Amino acid sequence: MCDFKRGQVKAALFNQFVCHGDSCTDRPGNLSKIRGSLRLISQRCMAVMILVAIFGSAVSAQTGSLSGRVLKFSDDSPLGNVTVVLYQGNDPQIADDDAWTHVASTSTNSDGEYRFDSRSQRRYRVHVGGQVIGGTNYFEASLFNVQVLNGSETANMDLRLRQAGLLYGYVKTPSGDPIPGASVVA
Repeated sequence: MCDFKRGQVKAALFNQFVCHGDSCTDRPGNLSKIRGSLRLISQRCMAVMILVAIFGSAVSAQTGSLSGRVLKFSDDSPLGNVTVVLYQGNDPQIADDDAWTHVASTSTNSDGEYRFDSRSQRRYRVHVGGQVIGGTNYFEASLFNVQVLNGSETANMDLRLRQAGLLYGYVKTPSGDPIPGASVVA
């Protein structure tokens, strides 16, 4: 943590000695200077370690995380490779249908898991748009007002997607003749 160059420490200490050949003796009265130099280096190291401990933990506690899974509504089986989007609104305390400011997006893994790290403390909207997954159409789904707190994980924010239905057929008159351009509303 406190990495003073070895040469700096040696120079500070050896300047306090008189050396002749292989033998060195301390200058008179310099033993207290050596102790003072070591004490100053030690105090600086301690100050650096305290600052890192205080500010390092404060910085890491400024964000939280959000995680969950995307599952099939019918049987709770996981859906992999699904795009999950995180939105926020203008008010940090509300993330409803009007929350459309894109914050981040990710894809689920093969177990249907997603995760958003380093998120500011506020409420978010977690959204999966309608999409084709494995050849099947799914409706969109959202979680609203999901609270993320600094220094913690908001877990188990699972989304269950419903399979979209498919309607097809012919529109005919009572006598069986096709009706061209007919609109069907379901």
